[in-house]
Amino acid sequence: MAIKLDPKFVQAYFALFEAYKNAIAVWAESDWGRQYQSHIREIAGTLHNLGADSAEFHTVQSYVEWMAWHFDRAIKEVEQAIDVDPAFARAHQLKGYYVLFSRGDVAVARREYERASQFHSADLVTRTELGHPEFFRRDFTNALVKYQEAVRLEPGNATAHLWLGRAHEAKGRYEEALAEYEKWALLATGDSPEILAACKDLKECLRVGGEPAWRQKDFENTQKHQPPDHYWLASDCVRLGQTNEVIPLLYKAYVAHNPRMTDLLFDEQWDGWRDDPGFKALMTKVGFTVSVGSNSRQH
Repeated sequence: MAIKLDPKFVQAYFALFEAYKNAIAVWAESDWGRQYQSHIREIAGTLHNLGADSAEFHTVQSYVEWMAWHFDRAIKEVEQAIDVDPAFARAHQLKGYYVLFSRGDVAVARREYERASQFHSADLVTRTELGHPEFFRRDFTNALVKYQEAVRLEPGNATAHLWLGRAHEAKGRYEEALAEYEKWALLATGDSPEILAACKDLKECLRVGGEPAWRQKDFENTQKHQPPDHYWLASDCVRLGQTNEVIPLLYKAYVAHNPRMTDLLFDEQWDGWRDDPGFKALMTKVGFTVSVGSNSRQH
């Protein structure tokens, strides 16, 4: 509505960008995910025409570069946004995210997340991602504390529930993890009978057969989606011990330009694969530098 009333309303286009960006993580390789990425590129073009020197344009353009796996360009663009407006919270948050996920730079990520929080203390994205440096360091206990705080501040924050589930899972608390994943799914996609039924099945599998049964059921559920999320299929195979399937599935995720491939450095399930030649080759293809895969997490 704001754009219809004023086609030159920069903040309205930026708000639309935020909505599309948040949806991409849910839809991954699907047509919806590709459409959202296309919409973001269109918004970047519009903002460029409205004012190529705005912090909003440089921030959106940084995400266009990130979606293309041009990590250094993304960081450069978001730094330009900060140069234009040093108090622009979203630019600081995204810089923290970019340097952590692409370079493993915990110190700079913490600094940028803290600055984003100072400029916009109520921002739900930043409040959630304050736990990311601890998760990257595999300090899941302190990451859990940060994610719990984000949920406490806003129980309707779907992404905070997702990451709280991830931290529980990393600590082997699978029942708690599934409970948080259910909350995330319901908040992110709607309170549907299908989601409730799927979550009930996963909980029952965990109760009866433990972690392997849960992983197998999750793998089967993901396979049913068209197209399936090959990144998550590969992740399930790691945890199921189906090692011969991992690299082929990740390669399919690469070919499909799955946005989750930017998580290869960050995600804990790949820690045992970082010296694997096939995994290292995929890291290079996506755009990670050779040295970053062995970057120390103790910062």
